[in-house]
Amino acid sequence: MIEDLKKMGRKRLGGILMSDGRVTPEQVTEALEIQKDTGKMLGQVLVELGYITEFDLAKSLATQFQFPYINPSSYAMDRDVLELIPVETLYKYVFVPLDRFGNLLIVAMAGLLPEEMMQEIKKQTGCDLRIYIATARDVRAVLEKELPIDGKLRKKIEGPSIAPVVAKIKKRAAGKKKAAAAPAVKEAAPAPEAEPVAQSSVLEILDQAEAQVAAERETAASAEPEDISAEVGVVEAPEGDVDWQGLFDEVDKSIRDEIKKKKEVGEKGEDVDFDFD
Repeated sequence: MIEDLKKMGRKRLGGILMSDGRVTPEQVTEALEIQKDTGKMLGQVLVELGYITEFDLAKSLATQFQFPYINPSSYAMDRDVLELIPVETLYKYVFVPLDRFGNLLIVAMAGLLPEEMMQEIKKQTGCDLRIYIATARDVRAVLEKELPIDGKLRKKIEGPSIAPVVAKIKKRAAGKKKAAAAPAVKEAAPAPEAEPVAQSSVLEILDQAEAQVAAERETAASAEPEDISAEVGVVEAPEGDVDWQGLFDEVDKSIRDEIKKKKEVGEKGEDVDFDFD
């Protein structure tokens, strides 16, 4: 039927099989790539890959287009009808003409023919097509029985094996997967800048000065009386008994007053100059 041909021409086998849940988009993409390299029918490639069976393909097509299913071997063949179409075309596209009624040609096909091929059949036969669906195995059995071919022509029709193409695709996919899984190489982080050596704060300096004064006090306490006056430079040693405790307390108070004064100056931001002489 003319409308059937138009309807089939607008459909794509990959879309039909995906809508039936028989294949995934990834499987169709792989099969299309193989089809491009080998020239084989998409349905044939999907079957060879093991993604679908011949019956899956026939059932999806029959359901999608509401075409009747038939086993062509059960049909009485007309030799004149078989010879309407070149045998190479029948083997390549896996279909067989069954009968002819006026300008109506009945064919059994195992896949979705390209629209340009269906138009070519119409041109060659001068007939509209009435389509039945069959499995590829059943179509080939009829062709082998009615129109046998030699090995040379068979090899030409079957085309190259899909195995090398499948291996190439899988190798490329594995490479992409490995590259995606590899961690990205990070650039070496720049070495951190050396932190400046922290300079002593004013309070630290004052604490150090106070510690130094305390050390001088201990040294003075263990020295002879005449040495104290020379080192500290406060009072000369008086004759007779000396109140050493009072003398040291006076010196200590003088030093602490000087430290306190220096701290106040330092907190105001002025330069601190320690001079305990």
